Amino acid sequence: MPADYKTSWPDLWQYASAWDIGKAAKDWPQLKFIIYHSAFRPLLDLPDAELDQFEKTGRIDWVTDLAEIPAKFGVTNVHAELGSCFANTCVTHPRLAAALVAR
Repeated sequence: MPADYKTSWPDLWQYASAWDIGKAAKDWPQLKFIIYHSAFRPLLDLPDAELDQFEKTGRIDWVTDLAEIPAKFGVTNVHAELGSCFANTCVTHPRLAAALVAR
């Protein structure tokens, strides 16, 4: 599957990102938002590309967006679920797993 989500799924890709979580968390402070997979994109790309991005920029698309929500929106009700993304990377791509936890 191609790595370019905007081309591959032009009408759907944005619904798998973290772009709308901050506003929802601010609008609904009484709810806790537990974000499954920590907003980690499916590994349709090579995991090495994700790790390369982290090493060059300190970012992992969508995961970093999620990690920045509390400071950006002034909320404390957004949490990352690590089980699935960590399980999918800790054995096969341990450096990427470490980068995910670091975010």
